[in-house]
Amino acid sequence: MDCTIGAARKVFSEAAPEQRPGGQLPVLAAGAIVAAVALAAFANPHGSVSIALAGVVGLVGVVAAFVYTTRHRDAVIIAVLLTEMLSANVFVPVGFNTATRYVLNFIFCAPLVPILWRSGLIWQGSFRLLLLYFLWCLITVTYSLVPVYSLGRLVSSLLLVSAVCVLALEVSDKQDVTRLLRNFLIGCGILVALLAASYFLLPRDITFASPDALDLNGNPIPGAMSESSGGIARFVGIFTQPNEVGSLVLVTVGVALVYWMSASKRTKFLLAALMTAAIVLGVLSDSRSSMGALVIGFIFFFLWRYRWRGILVVGLAVAGAAFVMTLMLGDARTYVDRGDVSTLTGRTEVWDYALDETKEAPLLGYGYEVEGEIYSLRHFPIWYGPWDEGPRSSLHENYLGHMVGVGIPATLLWLFLMLRPWVALFKRDEDPWGLKPLALLVALPYFIVNFAESSAGDCAYCDGLIFMLCWAIAERARMQAIEAAKRDQEIALTRMPPVAAAIASAAVTP
Repeated sequence: MDCTIGAARKVFSEAAPEQRPGGQLPVLAAGAIVAAVALAAFANPHGSVSIALAGVVGLVGVVAAFVYTTRHRDAVIIAVLLTEMLSANVFVPVGFNTATRYVLNFIFCAPLVPILWRSGLIWQGSFRLLLLYFLWCLITVTYSLVPVYSLGRLVSSLLLVSAVCVLALEVSDKQDVTRLLRNFLIGCGILVALLAASYFLLPRDITFASPDALDLNGNPIPGAMSESSGGIARFVGIFTQPNEVGSLVLVTVGVALVYWMSASKRTKFLLAALMTAAIVLGVLSDSRSSMGALVIGFIFFFLWRYRWRGILVVGLAVAGAAFVMTLMLGDARTYVDRGDVSTLTGRTEVWDYALDETKEAPLLGYGYEVEGEIYSLRHFPIWYGPWDEGPRSSLHENYLGHMVGVGIPATLLWLFLMLRPWVALFKRDEDPWGLKPLALLVALPYFIVNFAESSAGDCAYCDGLIFMLCWAIAERARMQAIEAAKRDQEIALTRMPPVAAAIASAAVTP
């Protein structure tokens, strides 16, 4: 026990490596340059000049970003956020975007792995159990349905998780948390600006997903509508799926609201503009899962912060939203009930199939992150559409996806780890890092949206990044609270008479 306490003290007492003050002007300037080049490319996306310009600027941008992040480590979150979201877009071929994503993740995250290892953090608290979880994920690669894919996803997840853990390691107060959220919002702002630009500059057949049902060749079937769209063309921008836009909206609005509480008046104006633009894009994308989870987060936040007054605020907000929907949509019920509501646009049928397959391998699973590959098994009745993308296909249920991939015991371990710091946070009265709003406005919505989407998993895309970053910060706060309680206990024991101190020490020693 003494060794464990000593190791913990070493981590919390060790000063973070000195870094140069990280002004955000270079990051904002780089974002403006990227946006300007993107605007030029949008005007003629398939032209040779646009492609060459994008390639040159991309290469220069990666080099500059690497140099900058080595000097200002907290800016790594911007680089990996842009990598995760922009590597998969409508202009990049499928195979090339995956390779680009993995290479860039390695460039920005690999230098942080030795820092995490030397800190000793991975041997303590839930970080140690998370390492055990990933060791099991590595074992599943040996019998995965698609071993190469599982290994690639696992390496990427380990790199990203290592990066966010290093960022969390350097958090020591509320200001550090705010600094990381600010950097994350800079990346979100760049992405929202690119999506807004694509809405105005790109053709509609690129930026909106067709509401028409597709045949085996991917062509619209005349007179037939897709159940998932309910006849509504959904905004995708430069991404490939409407739900990717919804995920970006959820993280942008949630993090911006948390940052709002400590922002200046000028910054609040910028945050308001960012949130307004994001919400408009979210409405255009028609991502019901993300928007619904965001509303639930709002409700719990107001109830927690304002108690009975929060109930009044929530009630008025719901009534106002219903009134606005009625005015804008005419028949709000038709809009809400669009698609095949009885099966949640086909989700329940897929979940039933996934549960049956989970029963075939409840302990081991089918391999890390290969949930969609079970559609290729002989029992699956549908052989085309969104189900024929191999392991990239989604079960639209993150907890079930984990069970299919790594088995039920490993999924329960993962869920315990993800919940542990948040439960401990609300069991304490003290919240020196101001994490409770983060829990209600960011973490809670993703625990909810995971029931309808394969969303915040092991650090993938914008939702996975913020989910794991917040988790790592909350776990650091939990460990620090435990260490502070032990120090207070030791001080109290030194002030007791020797006999009373011996009795008290024996009573609390396991």
